[in-house]
Formats: sequence, structure tokens, C-alpha cells
Amino acid sequence: MRQSRKRQRACGLIPIRRPVGAWEVDRKRWPKGLREATDFLHSHGAKAITWFQPERVAGGTWLAENHPEWIMGGAGGGILKIGEPECRKWITDRVDKVLTEEGIVQAFRRKDCAEESQVFKLRGLDPKAVYTVADLDTGKSDEFAGRELTDEGLRVTLADRPGAAVFTYRRMK
Repeated sequence: MRQSRKRQRACGLIPIRRPVGAWEVDRKRWPKGLREATDFLHSHGAKAITWFQPERVAGGTWLAENHPEWIMGGAGGGILKIGEPECRKWITDRVDKVLTEEGIVQAFRRKDCAEESQVFKLRGLDPKAVYTVADLDTGKSDEFAGRELTDEGLRVTLADRPGAAVFTYRRMK
């Protein structure tokens, strides 16, 4: 069932939309990243999804301004020429960066679950990089090697039944 435009606007869906070809969080509008946007949506009973449409580029975006030769339509926007090796490498690396440099782990414990603790092995992280993992409920954060998060995993402990926790991770520069 599709939501009405009025409900979408009330939930912030329309205002947070970035133009196609801007595959990054607008840190001026959302300094805390995607988490701030998804918290807002959830508080209004809506859900969020990250959608990549790499073949389309809007005019005025970084890509259109810096590599108009990669776009059928040039700086005004259009369809990305993903058949060109240099362009394809750039878009592959860019989408990979968005997905591997920061993310969210949500954990839930049902009231009938006996296990208080669970390990979540993260995927797609750079094993040589260092990541900051923050617990959004407590505000505590720790640093982990990418290899540690992929091989050993992130241990989440939830004493309450039912319970939930949300962690963010971000690759350090």
C-alpha cells in the first residue's frame, strides 16, 4: 500500500530526499548522519530505506559538475555511462564506500529468548581499517579493527526481555 504524499511529507520522506547522483548523507542537514533521519521517520511511524540508482545523475551534483563526460546529458544530468571503465570503477568504489564506511546494527531480544548475548559478524568491512562503534542508548563508543568485526564479530548483550539496542559503526579516517 502506498502512503499518501501528505503522510510522506509529515514523516519527512520528501524533504530528506537527495537528488540522484548524490550518494552521500547531507551532513549540513543531517549532521548525525542517516541515524538522525531514520529516528525522525520511526518517531512518525514510518520506515527508511537506502536506495541507490547509480545510472541516473541530476544536474548540480558533484558528479555532474566534476565528470560531465561520464553522463549522457553532460553537466545538466542524465544517464551515467557505466560502460566506461573509469566511470564504472568510480561508481563501484563510491557505492562500496557508502555501504562499508558506516552502518547500523539493530539487535532485538524477545521475551522468550534465553540468550542474553549474541555475536554479530559484520560483512564487507575493510579488514585493515579501524572502525568506531557507538552504542546509541548508552553513548559509549569503542574502536575495533575491521578484521575483528568481520572475523570475531560485535558482541551485543541485552539484559532486558524484551530488549533492543542500536549501534552505529563508522570507518575512521
